[in-house]
Amino acid sequence: MNETAQNNIILKIKENFPNEKIQIKKYKSGKLELWFKEQNSMMKILQENTWDEIKRNITARLTNDKSTICSICSTEDAIKMRRIFCNKCANNWCIDCYINIFRTNKGLIKCPFCRYTYGRQVPDYAVELGVQEILGTL
Repeated sequence: MNETAQNNIILKIKENFPNEKIQIKKYKSGKLELWFKEQNSMMKILQENTWDEIKRNITARLTNDKSTICSICSTEDAIKMRRIFCNKCANNWCIDCYINIFRTNKGLIKCPFCRYTYGRQVPDYAVELGVQEILGTL
């Protein structure tokens, strides 16, 4: 995404969410990242994201209730509920379900709701290394 598009998105975020504490990091590569301090959540804005998708994703993070159950497995375990959000449709699921998707697809993440796919397939031996990276234990 070019600098003009980045600036337009940043302006829309500030106009639509003026009272929220959202830190925006802009990269020369065209990538935008949003950090939600109070929710301890990060969001990447994809080049193909529409404003409606971006707005829905931001709203989902800002209204995130820690007691909400996982959309896939229905867990309410607070430790497992380190939420993973789809950058396309804003649905979210627990870390265990995310890891199961990662393992099943050998590195590719396919949103179970909108079928948006990201990541890259890795060899079998690298799958568990990826899981450890996800868990932050490396």
